[in-house]
Amino acid sequence: MKNSPSLIQDRSKGFTLVELLIVITIIAILSTSALVGLVRIQDHFEYKSNVSKSISLFKELRSLALGNATVSVPVPDAPDENIIPFQYGAYIDNENNTITTFADMPEVGEKWEYDPLTDPDPDPVFGTYQLSENYNYTVKNAQDDELEQDMTLFYEPTTGDLSIKPATLDGRFVSIRIYSLEQEDREKFLVFFRISGSIEEMDSIDDL
Repeated sequence: MKNSPSLIQDRSKGFTLVELLIVITIIAILSTSALVGLVRIQDHFEYKSNVSKSISLFKELRSLALGNATVSVPVPDAPDENIIPFQYGAYIDNENNTITTFADMPEVGEKWEYDPLTDPDPDPVFGTYQLSENYNYTVKNAQDDELEQDMTLFYEPTTGDLSIKPATLDGRFVSIRIYSLEQEDREKFLVFFRISGSIEEMDSIDDL
């Protein structure tokens, strides 16, 4: 006996409105989670880039000092000649989150400390690196608490020895903490050792 067409039930049906809403909600949640993860990864790489750039500046200065590199700059006694600076310096400006690298030249017969307020355009300044506005520098030494103050690191020619101003930052090492203003897990310490003049990147200085 053949089934009558009128007796055949169409069992195919589409999604209901509720099912569609559930699927859209799940897709939206997954998309948001993926976007948040992507932004966090991007922020992490940006932070690592800032830290690496800061380290490379100090290492470059120390290499110049160890190589006894000369700088061409007009000076009263030897105009337009290549001369060896007194020292190579890096000025850390906490207020503006910058590192300015420079050569301390014997123009006045004595060493000096770069200060943008008194020497806005000294010669020669190699360059100024601007740390991202999301991060910040703070300075700390072996004895003192974290200090919100500017600091200058000096590397002596031929030896690469490290000296630091202001003199209140004494001890066997000084560290610069580069941290994120928003993410607690974004924190690195650049540790400068007085004995060797070397620099190391650390997650913590508690063991020193």
